[in-house]
Amino acid sequence: ILFAGGTFQKFADIADTLNLQCFGETHYNNVQRTYLFPAVHQYYNAKQEEVLDMFRNNEDTDPDDRVKVTLLGDGRYTFIEETSKYIPDFEFLQVTDSNSSQAMERDAFGVGLDYLISEGLDIECIATDR
Repeated sequence: ILFAGGTFQKFADIADTLNLQCFGETHYNNVQRTYLFPAVHQYYNAKQEEVLDMFRNNEDTDPDDRVKVTLLGDGRYTFIEETSKYIPDFEFLQVTDSNSSQAMERDAFGVGLDYLISEGLDIECIATDR
């Protein structure tokens, strides 16, 4: 159920229809929080590091050898590298963290851009839907 993306309620409905006993929603949520979320988080972080390594520059990189990155952005805020189509970062902010949805988009853009620069990306161009 967890890794297939199904909800507990759908599973419980099927189990009820088949007259099967199953674990409760509290147990489902505990397993999800204890095993699924940490596994997905660990996998995502490892893959993000692989993607960032492809575009990362350090202080010792010769200016002629620096990797220049062109990013495409959208309003949620996802950064996509133009040629490879890899996603080096995305940001989620709550509307309550900003004054409005427009401000939230701007704030998420700033957070993501600061992060990518701090990771050593040399951003040559950014194209957004705004």
